[in-house]
Amino acid sequence: MIYQSLYAGFELSDERLKDFNNLIEYCYKHNIELYLFISPVHAKQLETIRLMGLNPQFEDWKGDLVRIIAEQSRKNQDKPPINLWDFSGYNTITMETVPPLDSENQMEYFIESSHYKKIVGEKILVKILNLPKSDEYEYPQDFGVLINQDNIETHLSKIRNDSKIYQKNFPEEIAGIEQLIKKTEEKRLSNLKRFNNQVKNIEL
Repeated sequence: MIYQSLYAGFELSDERLKDFNNLIEYCYKHNIELYLFISPVHAKQLETIRLMGLNPQFEDWKGDLVRIIAEQSRKNQDKPPINLWDFSGYNTITMETVPPLDSENQMEYFIESSHYKKIVGEKILVKILNLPKSDEYEYPQDFGVLINQDNIETHLSKIRNDSKIYQKNFPEEIAGIEQLIKKTEEKRLSNLKRFNNQVKNIEL
């Protein structure tokens, strides 16, 4: 359920943050309604990020998005604000039970840990667009948080605490992730080395 080469050598990109800033700036300038959200991933994916030591980068990235939106909002106080929703925490949907590998049962909300099904996308749209709810598209109250500079630190702290609770409640899943990380370390490092060599060749 978790790709073996996932997150090998991940680094934050200042260039991508500049692109994000330019996008926000452009939408404000041209009066474009923009709806932003951080996609949900399964809790096992979040635990993989944590166990690979990448939580600080993930949190910094969220903080940077919030900061950029706030800066652009202050420059455009006469226009409707652009909001950012975070669906990537620990909630009813992202903590869906994972069936055994040999089971024929499919998950209701996820194709695999980083790709959610259409029904989840529809629940997201209903929430961020404030559309009328129906039985089919009803979303749990803990699904999605509107984040900004006023609540980002509290929000990130809650996710860290929710992670601790998840670790306590699902020790076997955590052990399985740790084993997978250890098992695939050599392959991930090899992939990273090959990627770095490709970048060097492009630069040359």
